Amino acid sequence: MGYGWEGVVLGLLRGKDFTFTVTGAARLTEHVRRIDFTDGGMLAATGLHPTMWTFAWIACDTATIRALAQLLRKQAGLPKDRVHALGYWRP
Repeated sequence: MGYGWEGVVLGLLRGKDFTFTVTGAARLTEHVRRIDFTDGGMLAATGLHPTMWTFAWIACDTATIRALAQLLRKQAGLPKDRVHALGYWRP
């Protein structure tokens, strides 16, 4: 169980510990990396599937937004409704 007050709360709520282990990493662009990991059994224990909670929010210049949103949809396989991209300024 975790340390500090967070560990106490999780212990009182009978929370479970899961160890995440990074199994690989790939550089998709200069500022975007894909991390592969094992979840230590968390998804099986909770009944959740990663696509149920995967969401990307991007905010930067308008030109970069288009490229990042397209990358997330095509290479990472995120559905369009799970990517929110907002361009704040023009370069």
